Amino acid sequence: MNPRMMSLVGLLIATSVGCAEGPFWRLGRYNPWVVKKWEEENRFALSLDAKRATIRSLGRSAAKIDRLDSEQSVARLSEILHEDDQPLARIEAARVLGECGHPRAVAALETGLRDEDIEVRIAVCTALGKTGSPDAVPLLAATLQGETESSVRLAAARGLGKFDDPGAMQALVAVLDDRSPAIQYRAIESLRDSTGQDFGPDIERWQAYARGELPAAAPQSRFARLLEFPWK
Repeated sequence: MNPRMMSLVGLLIATSVGCAEGPFWRLGRYNPWVVKKWEEENRFALSLDAKRATIRSLGRSAAKIDRLDSEQSVARLSEILHEDDQPLARIEAARVLGECGHPRAVAALETGLRDEDIEVRIAVCTALGKTGSPDAVPLLAATLQGETESSVRLAAARGLGKFDDPGAMQALVAVLDDRSPAIQYRAIESLRDSTGQDFGPDIERWQAYARGELPAAAPQSRFARLLEFPWK
C-alpha cells in the first residue's frame, strides 16, 4: 500500500472512531455520531447552567421572608429537589434551601433524604446542618441510624455537629460504638463541635457526659488530638 493510501485509511479510521478526546479529537467533527454527542453535551451543560441560575435566583427570593413570593420560591425549590431529572440540579436546590434561612426549608429538604442518588442525599444532610433549625435534628438523627450508605451517614453525623442540642448529642453518642471506625471518629468530632467538650476517643466518658454524670472536660491541645487515633 502506497503512503497516500495509508494516510487516507488512517484518516478514515480516525474519523470512524470519532473519539471526542485523545489525539484525533478534532476529527470528530466529521463523524455524525460524535457531532451529535457533542451537541447533546452542550445542551446538557447549557440546561444545567440555566437551571443553576434559576435556582440561585429562587434562593435569593426565598431568603426575603417578608416578601409574598418567598413561599412560592421555597415551593419551587422543593419541586426541583424532588422532581428534576439532573442530580446536579437537585444538589444545587438542596444547597440553596440550606442557606436561604426560610422556616419551611427543613420541610422542603426532608424528602430529599430518600433521593435515589447518594450525592443528593449527602447534599441534603449538609443543607439540613446549615439551616440551624432544631427541626433538622430528628431528620439527621434518623438518617444517621437508618441510612445504609456510610458516606450519607457521615454527612448526617457532620450535620448534627452543627447543633448544640440534646437530641443531636444523644444521636451522636448512640453511634460511638458503631461498627464503622469512620462513623465513630466523625461522631466524636461532631460531639466536640456541638458540645464544646473534649473527652478524646474515650467512649465511656462521652456516654457518661451525655447522661449528665461527668463534669465538663478541659479542651485538649491539637497535638494531643493527633495522638488519639487509631484507637487501641
